[in-house]
Amino acid sequence: MIALDVSRSMELGESHFSKKEVLTFITGSLLFSALSDQINTGFMAFGDRVVAFNQPRRTRGAAWAVLEHCWSLAPQPGPTAILPAIRHLVRTLKKTSVVFLVSDFITGEDLFASRDLALLSARHDVIAVVPEDAAETTLPAGRGYVHVRDLESGRDVAVALGARNRRAYAADARRRREALARAFYRASIDHVFVPTNRSPVEPLLELFATRMRR
Repeated sequence: MIALDVSRSMELGESHFSKKEVLTFITGSLLFSALSDQINTGFMAFGDRVVAFNQPRRTRGAAWAVLEHCWSLAPQPGPTAILPAIRHLVRTLKKTSVVFLVSDFITGEDLFASRDLALLSARHDVIAVVPEDAAETTLPAGRGYVHVRDLESGRDVAVALGARNRRAYAADARRRREALARAFYRASIDHVFVPTNRSPVEPLLELFATRMRR
């Protein structure tokens, strides 16, 4: 099962690809890999709620239909809410499954303290795929100010460009990444961070190779 975040933050893209393009590439890679191994694959899209759900199927036509649907989905307004998607998966997945949860995990929810995520992780093999854009980790070079807009709330903030702010911005991003990785470990969830400035295939292959060595 591929559960895909289509909230507005997925439109971010300072690098070669936007997050949405990376997510579509990841979805296609997983779909056709599963198809070649004769594995049924389902698809879910969510923003602040579940907006699409396809039951697991195993045909090339179904895979292409999911990809077209994935690309055509409009970004959902409002803040990202992952818990409604997790609850839907807990209710609907009757057989033990591999669940790829593809999201930047930028949410106001207390996700890792939720019983629903613990249930999903206990019943299924959950893998978190986290796209990362350079704009989230590094302020641009130069002097003056840069206007930063929260894609989900629409709030604008003017940020002064300078060495101190660049260090603070990068440090905040690093702390968030490390905290997210620790939370995945505690929840027994495999995870991979996928930068938008290069092909997403390499990080996925590294993850699969690590899992095979266990």
